[in-house]
Amino acid sequence: MRIAVEAGYRHIDTAVLYKNEAEIGNALTDLIKRGVVKREDVFVTTKVCEVVGESASIGGICIGLYRVERRGADRGEQTEER
Repeated sequence: MRIAVEAGYRHIDTAVLYKNEAEIGNALTDLIKRGVVKREDVFVTTKVCEVVGESASIGGICIGLYRVERRGADRGEQTEER
């Protein structure tokens, strides 16, 4: 992720199920402190699955979008709430 931000990527996607929220938060905090990127230039999204029911810390980084997903009851498919 650090290499992607240094290369110009500005949309960072995380998720409770990916188990990457804390790591992404720490990396972004470091990149911001080092002046590699400004917080206002990065769009952070995350998702929570109703099965999990909790969200991990993202290291103080504000979330730009919080998408709620749910698993299909019969096949385990992910569906978006609309």
